Amino acid sequence: MNLYLIRHAEPETLDYDNFFPGPNLGTKGHAQAKVIADYLHDKQITKIYSSDFRRVVQTMQPFLKLTSPHIQPSFVKALREREASVESHASLVERVQTWFQKIEHELTTYHVAIFSHCGPLNMILEYLDPDKNILDYPFTSPHGCHTPLAGIWMLRLEDELKHGYQIQVSINVIMHSSLRSILAKGKNCNFKPCGLCHKPLHL
Repeated sequence: MNLYLIRHAEPETLDYDNFFPGPNLGTKGHAQAKVIADYLHDKQITKIYSSDFRRVVQTMQPFLKLTSPHIQPSFVKALREREASVESHASLVERVQTWFQKIEHELTTYHVAIFSHCGPLNMILEYLDPDKNILDYPFTSPHGCHTPLAGIWMLRLEDELKHGYQIQVSINVIMHSSLRSILAKGKNCNFKPCGLCHKPLHL
């Protein structure tokens, strides 16, 4: 089964605090959201979890229009971005990873999409690979974010193993300048437009 981790598209302003409900998407962000929808619509996703911040919901909306009306997102407060002046990093780690553990059993049964922010997506990636021995996090911003705006991680989770999962990783980044889908650099593969670059991994 596949797990898709999607960071929200570009908001109308990058000068904002992380308090709910946050800014709307900008013109570029709405265009990015449509590209995300086009990428995800045929992936047979049947479970959707999302932050309820405006920029995340608006990123998800074009995709919802292309899915079955019977598939409705679950809005999860644990997927909200950290309010830096109020919440500690340790609190962010605990709330995201505690929630993720509760739905982890679904990952070998359903194709799951999680729409969220930099911080919560970091916590999920680091839960799956706490020592960064497997996932090489090819993108890192000055703020330590592993996922660019409108970026998508695709983690293919095969049969559960005794010590974890067999995972294949693909990175799909919606480029801000051209809105082309590309793959970020991974082990033994180069930047290239379209297609997928898989690497079998074991946790």
